[in-house]
Amino acid sequence: MHIVTSHQHDSKNHEKSEYFVQETADIIFLSSADTEISLLSKSINELDTYPSIRLANLLNLSETKSIDNYINKTLSKAKIVIVRILGGKSYWNYGIEKLIEHQMTKKCDVIFFPGDDKFDEQLYALSSIKGMKYKELWSYFIEGGAENASNLLKYISYLQFNSPKPASSKKISPVGIYWPKKNEISSVELEKNWNKSRKHVIAITFYSALLQSGQTEVIDSLIFELQKNYNCLPIYAKSFKDKKNAELTTYLLQEYSPISLINLTGFSLKEERLSNTTIFDSGERLVFQGVLSSMSEHEWSHSSKGMNDRDIIMAISLPEIDGRIITKTIAFKEKIKFDSITQTDLVEYHPNIFGIKYLCNLVKKWGDLINLSNNQKKIFISLANYPNKDSRIANGVGLDTPNSIINFVNRLKKEDYQIEEFPNNADKLMKQLIAGQTNNLNKNVTIDIQSLSLKDYKKFYKKLSKKVRNEVEARWGRIEDDPFVEHDILKLPIQSFGNIAIGIQPARGYNIDPKNTYHRVIKGQQRLVVEIEENSMKITKRQLRRIIKEEKAKLMEQPQDAVLARTENQYGRTESGDPQSYKDFAARLDQITLMIEDLTMDYVDSGWLADGDHASLANDVENAFTITDKLAMASMGLAQSMGEI
Repeated sequence: MHIVTSHQHDSKNHEKSEYFVQETADIIFLSSADTEISLLSKSINELDTYPSIRLANLLNLSETKSIDNYINKTLSKAKIVIVRILGGKSYWNYGIEKLIEHQMTKKCDVIFFPGDDKFDEQLYALSSIKGMKYKELWSYFIEGGAENASNLLKYISYLQFNSPKPASSKKISPVGIYWPKKNEISSVELEKNWNKSRKHVIAITFYSALLQSGQTEVIDSLIFELQKNYNCLPIYAKSFKDKKNAELTTYLLQEYSPISLINLTGFSLKEERLSNTTIFDSGERLVFQGVLSSMSEHEWSHSSKGMNDRDIIMAISLPEIDGRIITKTIAFKEKIKFDSITQTDLVEYHPNIFGIKYLCNLVKKWGDLINLSNNQKKIFISLANYPNKDSRIANGVGLDTPNSIINFVNRLKKEDYQIEEFPNNADKLMKQLIAGQTNNLNKNVTIDIQSLSLKDYKKFYKKLSKKVRNEVEARWGRIEDDPFVEHDILKLPIQSFGNIAIGIQPARGYNIDPKNTYHRVIKGQQRLVVEIEENSMKITKRQLRRIIKEEKAKLMEQPQDAVLARTENQYGRTESGDPQSYKDFAARLDQITLMIEDLTMDYVDSGWLADGDHASLANDVENAFTITDKLAMASMGLAQSMGEI
């Protein structure tokens, strides 16, 4: 019987936590690699007889109570426990400590192996089996494949139950070329599967563990979709960091010169933090990161984050260090069946066709762009503008964005990009941008502006789903009512300089109608809906809620015209002489915002806040600025709703 006691609660990363228990057995194997668990499961089921064994994913044992529960129950009669840990002792520190305690009290062998092929002295020292037996056992893991998995199981039985010693681990090609239904093929066989009419090659790189565990469906689907436009070079390896593997991979990439590469491995390939390139970057090719999710599609679709922390780190954050173009999830892990012998759910990658099509389309678009000469390419630069003031255009704390643009454009000119009449210094650039259309509605535009007809806008707009259009219009209103629309023409805060254009971040309604950002007056119901983030200042938030409640009650009783005079007559004046009002509250908060902004800029410019000792203070100042600005905007929305302005 497979026993799983599930206690759902929020951990620090708000992911589901399980207290995972299996019936006790002679052999316990723990790993974070589902491919490894799947392969061992298949091997066990092919053996005629074998001692009782349990396979489990370490992700089921991520919390202290879950670990304690599992050790006390499942390991109670275990003779040997083998753990494969990716990331070293620190990754599963508590579990290791508890297993060592268990080993000392129960006289049970406990062996720790690294999750990759790099020897870990610390894990070796903590293991109860040493020397040649440790190395022989580990070699089965390193080589991988079905035959080695079967002999691994036999070797464990040899150690604990005096079974015949199996053959030594079989060397498996560390790098190879894959093809659907054929597995490993030669370069000659590869080219036989190519269409000679296709001009370019796209490489795919993935871990050999997928091939060894028979989980190649996602690779097959990716090849099928790519072959509509390209020839494919699928390369597998145990690790692309290994020197010999890197050399073989580099040879294949040089031999076939793919214009782009789709990488399906996790982490970063850079051995040194300051290194600029990896083996994938030779030839200045584009490298796309396809995401293989550790979640099921159901979990993914119902998650507010979309990805769990593990996937974000492995498939996004660390690959971004290598300069990868992050794409979409192209496969999910789905439970295919429950293995009663090992009492574990077998999980395998299943392709996400939508994600695969998106990835392949993105690769094609980039490929089309590569084929264009530089004088045909068009570039758009978007400048930040928050808060929506002309003085905040291109603001970047500690950065000189305008001069960076000048340097960037000068480089583009040298690369033959078509650029016309671009200002030759940062001051001229900013003056020209501010002279044009910005998010400031109360100014005269003195230069020609970019525009878009409502007819053309609506052609694009109608391509969006009805649901999205309804949400846009419910929040922001119709495009015809936009203050930037005049005579069926939408004025755009964009200026063109040949094939390069610079735009200003859209206001999103902040300076058009603040109540559409933080407040909505619902027609037909005289009530206010106020949305303020939960991490706002609690005292101010309580005060605002009390005021809103009072105003709501009074609004229900009084005609609207009575509201206009209420501010002056009903409330007393402040120390500054101004009557109490939302308008005054907003104005004074705005003064605080400006003061914090000036403070931030002064200390950032000085370099003082850049010091590591003051990094938290810099964050606190930025948070104070954000909160105060939001409250000011919220108050202005209330002022408008109450007829004060």
